[in-house]
Amino acid sequence: MTKISKVLVVFVTVASVSFMGVAFINLRGGPNWEAEAAKMTGYVFENTGGNPPVWKVTVRRGDAGQPTDVTTTKVLAEAVVAARNDRLTRLQAEIAAATEPQEDLRNQIGTAKRLNRDHNVAMTNRENELAEVLKGINQQADAQTLQGLQLARRVREISDEAADRREDVFRLTTNLHEIQTDRYQIEEQRRHLQDWLNVMSGVLDRLESRNQQLSRGN
Repeated sequence: MTKISKVLVVFVTVASVSFMGVAFINLRGGPNWEAEAAKMTGYVFENTGGNPPVWKVTVRRGDAGQPTDVTTTKVLAEAVVAARNDRLTRLQAEIAAATEPQEDLRNQIGTAKRLNRDHNVAMTNRENELAEVLKGINQQADAQTLQGLQLARRVREISDEAADRREDVFRLTTNLHEIQTDRYQIEEQRRHLQDWLNVMSGVLDRLESRNQQLSRGN
């Protein structure tokens, strides 16, 4: 839209300068008004007759539209000037029409910038909030990691202690078996000695009986 507006402004400026040149020529010597009228493309100059003749100027609208009257005058020069002024007015209207959307676009851009700025502020605030949440999560993760390391160290200590206890149990079990073996051997020796004691008691009894018999025989 900006390029179109600039082109239209340049065209209107050139047209205005041309009109001034034509007016200057009119003052100096006078143009060929019929030739000037023929140059006005898009405009129809109609001689309606009469004495002097009446000139009617209309704007062509093409096949789809209706022609629009510009002016009716007895002087062809006035008719040409009116057509030129009409063209200038229409060009200025086109410039205004091209500029209005541009203003709307500027307003939309301004609104979009404000919304974008507000959106950026909201996004920044949200990022800060998420950063704080992430910081808290990291702190909790660090604490849980430290707790896990401490628990693993305690498990290792308990495992080492259990291994030591297993060694103690194995050693004590071995000692118990040795003691039980020694006890069995001692018990066997005791029974063996008891047997010998019984045998010796029998021998002693027989000797005592024999001694008594010998004592009575004397």
